[in-house]
Amino acid sequence: MDKRGYKPRGIVLHNDAGSAGATAEAYHNGLVNADYNRLERGVAHAYISGNTVYQAIPEGKVTWHVANRAGNHDYYGIEICQSVGATDKQFLANEQSAFQESARMLKKWGLPANRNTVRLHVEFYNTACPHRSMLLHTGYDPTTKGIAPESMQLKLKDYFIKQIRAYMDGKVPVATVSNKTSASSNTVKPIAGAWRVNKYGTYYVKESATFVCGNEPIKVRTVGPFTTCPVGYMFQPGGWCEYDEVMLQDGHVWVGYDWQGQRYYLPIRKWNGVAPPNQGLGDLWGTIK
Repeated sequence: MDKRGYKPRGIVLHNDAGSAGATAEAYHNGLVNADYNRLERGVAHAYISGNTVYQAIPEGKVTWHVANRAGNHDYYGIEICQSVGATDKQFLANEQSAFQESARMLKKWGLPANRNTVRLHVEFYNTACPHRSMLLHTGYDPTTKGIAPESMQLKLKDYFIKQIRAYMDGKVPVATVSNKTSASSNTVKPIAGAWRVNKYGTYYVKESATFVCGNEPIKVRTVGPFTTCPVGYMFQPGGWCEYDEVMLQDGHVWVGYDWQGQRYYLPIRKWNGVAPPNQGLGDLWGTIK
């Protein structure tokens, strides 16, 4: 990664669009030995969930986190994790940890918290990010209504700034949410009945069953249902898992399950890319019970 050559000019707060299993620890496991090609596809400086802060890239280096040259070069990217899968309570706690870390870094660089130093991903690139924070604190859902207007962006920024300033002053702020929002389910929109879709175009539906692997091993992924995500382990022939979710993404049908405190994503057949309920599916790579 290239060196910046000067201190960051501020921070950018992101929402990772990750599941409940996409913790800071999960990102650490996926990125700690990542090669340059993986990092070039997009990486923030820090990933935060609960009380864990994982710094993936040193502050003195440039990362690709906002799809904008100036933004990538000048700002320190912080991912607030689990923004799709966490409960409101958990996500708000993740935010507070991110605000505290933001305050620490800004003080380290001798910067105040203001509209120039506290930025949103959407300010640099047309994206729903930070979708969950936007919904919780402004009542505006960019995953269903489109890019947040400037008034909503400023409302969210000012909330972030107020929270960060409190930590910079040695205080512990109180999180507040918009009275226009009620539940974390609002972070996604319904598609074809039971199917839903998130901002990354992953279709998913709740389903509980057991998958038994066929004759060939399958690469199990962490972080998300993409073939570019880190490999967790090889799912061996005859192995089985009790899954609770089915997803359509990246040319495959995936099932999601938890094992030993980690969320895993297992591709079980090909998908033709057509949205449900008209999707085309390949042969199953095992059996479902």
